Amino acid sequence: MQGITQERLAELADLNLSYLSEIERGQANVSLCIVNSIANALGITLSELLGGIPGEIINADFLALIQQVQGLDESQQKIFLKTAQGVLSGIRET
Repeated sequence: MQGITQERLAELADLNLSYLSEIERGQANVSLCIVNSIANALGITLSELLGGIPGEIINADFLALIQQVQGLDESQQKIFLKTAQGVLSGIRET
């Protein structure tokens, strides 16, 4: 994406290289805090990292929710993520 190695990205995002590799392969659960760290390390916005979602779609309420989730510890963030995934799955089925 930015022409940097995985090693450099791990260093910039303050992540373990093997964990970053697992994230890249979709084999690790990742918190919003980690996603935000990766975006910052890449010098891009969270919306760009999340598939190029236009900034105007990510409204103030969504950003406030992200900030609240970032204030949770890692285990709480995992619970939130699993819950949100369940809610999204239910919404898509209707």
